[in-house]
Amino acid sequence: MVILAWMRKTGVVFVSLPPLIILLGDIGKRLADGQLVCLGRKDNQIKIRGVRADLLGIERILQQAPTVSQCVVQVLDSGLPSARLRAFIVSDKADGEQIFDYVGQRLNQTLVPAEWVLVDTLPMLPNGKINRKALPELTGAELRADVYRAPENPQEQKILLIWQQVLQQERVGMDDHFFRRGGHSLLLMALKVQLEQAFSVTVEVAALFEHLTPAAQLVYLQSTGRQRLSANCSGCPQIR
Repeated sequence: MVILAWMRKTGVVFVSLPPLIILLGDIGKRLADGQLVCLGRKDNQIKIRGVRADLLGIERILQQAPTVSQCVVQVLDSGLPSARLRAFIVSDKADGEQIFDYVGQRLNQTLVPAEWVLVDTLPMLPNGKINRKALPELTGAELRADVYRAPENPQEQKILLIWQQVLQQERVGMDDHFFRRGGHSLLLMALKVQLEQAFSVTVEVAALFEHLTPAAQLVYLQSTGRQRLSANCSGCPQIR
């Protein structure tokens, strides 16, 4: 509108207008079939499931969390529906519960890191900045809010395997909280489908929000299964 008003005022006439090019700052490549794949950005802007944020802003919040000395955040599967964040934490006495509570109260749930890794040091460049290119090779101990509880029977192994597949994480415990392990509403729907197929029951969405650990969900699934079996046999003759 501003350009059109200026043209009317000055009497300038353009025979043809050049194509409009908008530089968004995204870095990508074109595949052989013509598809464009986003590899990241030139700046620190990230986008996770439709939510755009500044990566350094997320790191500042994590840096202020109790017991955290240093931190850096890495984007996993950038540009894909499975995109998520991994946080590397340096701390002498890391308290996972305090850290998760602090971050969860200050960040959109989508921007809360799905994976937390406790490391001794962060890779640094000669200029004193963090070497982000070295993060894929950085390893450490998993930072947890709860004590890991391993499965004790086939049913517990079954539900943990489903959680691992949905969350794309290798190690999940029976008392792990879905949202603290990087879960979100879309993944909860995927979990619902997987649980229904594996346990042959109908799962209510509201019930999943009320049972957010594998242990609690397994109790719910077993209870639902017994109720369905009881309903199917309500008209069956009693054996004496």
